Amino acid sequence: AACPFVGTTTSDKCSDKPLCAVRHQAASMRVGIIAKLRKGFEDVGRKGIYNPLTLQGDPTRGALVSEYMGFIRMEQGLAGVLPKQAVTMTKTKMDKFMTAMGLDIQGRRGITRLRMKERRAMYAFCFTAIKRLAGAGHVIAPNTIRIPINDGLVFNCTWDKTLRMGVHCFGFLCVKNKEKWCAHCIIDEWVLCAKTFNIPFNEGLLFPRLKKKGLVDCNKRWKAKNILDSLERDLKRYGLYQGETAQSFRHGGTVDSLETGQDLERTMYLAFMKNKTTAQ
Repeated sequence: AACPFVGTTTSDKCSDKPLCAVRHQAASMRVGIIAKLRKGFEDVGRKGIYNPLTLQGDPTRGALVSEYMGFIRMEQGLAGVLPKQAVTMTKTKMDKFMTAMGLDIQGRRGITRLRMKERRAMYAFCFTAIKRLAGAGHVIAPNTIRIPINDGLVFNCTWDKTLRMGVHCFGFLCVKNKEKWCAHCIIDEWVLCAKTFNIPFNEGLLFPRLKKKGLVDCNKRWKAKNILDSLERDLKRYGLYQGETAQSFRHGGTVDSLETGQDLERTMYLAFMKNKTTAQ
């Protein structure tokens, strides 16, 4: 309470950084580390409240863990720092972004053209599917199903930070005759271009990491930092960057879904939101 840096979002000036409340993320710890540990204990049959005498149950549900989480939340409150929210990628900006990038791609050739088509497809996918940007890097190609008469795509995702070890099936329709751009068509353009470079889609990822020669790098997937750096460069190229992050597409997609008349329940399903209060 006596810290002279209360209310700041950095711990650079703090003499005791490990104890600085700003460094503790209670919510992230709960849904991240603790959730993964809890899943692991459940998989081996360790469920229920933990009993320190018999050592039975799930240790992550023990009293000490609950007390520690309460302590972290108290520290966060004393720090006076509210959680940062990602800048929303609005539909208007997304329209400008997709149009500008599409025109730019027409003047590109070779590997540069291929890479730009892939990034554009990833951006379109995340906004339309209401997913975090890094989530696109985990979509399995064989789990992507084309709707008959080429009317859209269906995806069956098995891993993403949003899913937290769950499974999620969703899709979207082709809207080329209704909107300025269509995620289904943009993804198709990427796939057709990639096939000319002999990139297969009967296995592996829908959006794989590529080597300099246009070959798939089987040892790498898109990481949040890599794709965020690419997004920043692409937005700055067209004068559109305003601090967008990997979460911006999920925010923007949620807003656009509700503004275009979709009900809250369907929007929550697409965004994989489980808390109705948070969604509202």
